[in-house]
Amino acid sequence: MSYLLYCIFRGPAQPSPGMPPGVSGKPVFVLSQNGLSAGLSELAESDTDPDVEKLLAYEAVIEHFDGPQTVIPVRYGCQMKDTSEALHLLERHRDEYAALLAELEGLTEMGIHVIPDRSRPGTESPAEPAAPQPVCPPCESGAAYLAAKRQHYLGLDRAAQRERSLAEELWTSLAGLYVRRKLR
Repeated sequence: MSYLLYCIFRGPAQPSPGMPPGVSGKPVFVLSQNGLSAGLSELAESDTDPDVEKLLAYEAVIEHFDGPQTVIPVRYGCQMKDTSEALHLLERHRDEYAALLAELEGLTEMGIHVIPDRSRPGTESPAEPAAPQPVCPPCESGAAYLAAKRQHYLGLDRAAQRERSLAEELWTSLAGLYVRRKLR
């Protein structure tokens, strides 16, 4: 049996009576180690690939913990093989987590997901390129092959630059409303 990690927070708090069920209806519990705690639930092998329902349940648990205290939310899929691994994680990163919790005090994490307009040519994301095309269908020489590869990677670079430019525009328009930003 493995466990799904939801979030890390200060203190030995236990889930309150209003705690929503975890992923696939599993009960959420708290483990504490040296002033830090982690919210976890059992994780079935079938729950490792998220769907909308699982992600919403995961988010509801994090929001529940985040209400009365500052939390470090963890991305879906952080799996602990047993409870001792979770306790070891809290112990090993105690100073790092404590510093991050102090920095996050009174703040809330938000995210903006930008979905590229695929209806316009040249709007593929480097993370999600269009269907693979042969680099050089009937390459007659090594030079032709390398030139085709170069064009392929230049296209990916241009797409990444467009994404970066869009992110910069968003950051500028939201200036003063955030403490920290991260582009993925």
